[in-house]
Amino acid sequence: LYIFFYPLPWGISKKSTSIIVEKGDNLRKISQKLKSSGLGINSPLLFLSSKLLSIDRRIIPGRYDFQKGITFSGLLKKLSKNEISSIEVTIPEGYNLYQIASLLKRETGLDSLLFVKTASDTDLIHRLGLDSKNLEGYLFPDTYRLFWKMEPEKIIELMVDEFKKIIDVSFPLQ
Repeated sequence: LYIFFYPLPWGISKKSTSIIVEKGDNLRKISQKLKSSGLGINSPLLFLSSKLLSIDRRIIPGRYDFQKGITFSGLLKKLSKNEISSIEVTIPEGYNLYQIASLLKRETGLDSLLFVKTASDTDLIHRLGLDSKNLEGYLFPDTYRLFWKMEPEKIIELMVDEFKKIIDVSFPLQ
């Protein structure tokens, strides 16, 4: 109990750091990522603590940011409450579909080919109420709060919704 509730940093790095939890990562893999990221984590203690508190079954994929001076209990709370970090991504004006896909891959780990394929999905395009071959031109340039490896469809919906707020789509643009 002393280890969990002691308020001062305990064996934790002097710098802020991040780790990426991928789908399918088990607790051992997450412990290794925490250790290699520079956090002074005792892997067996983290493994035991997570098992005892049933945190190991609740960790979801995403990017977790750990601030300088985080305590061991703070780290466990962040993982147990799935406090994944959002990523601020700015889509510049004039970017085409492929440039957007490349930027999203670099910033959020998104599969760029899947993004391009999704932006050309006729079912999605019709569901969004548009009449086009693909969504290029409908992906509004702006700054968005996204998450690591977010579904391409969700990102596209955000961008098209923003486009619809700004532009009247009751008439065809083509």
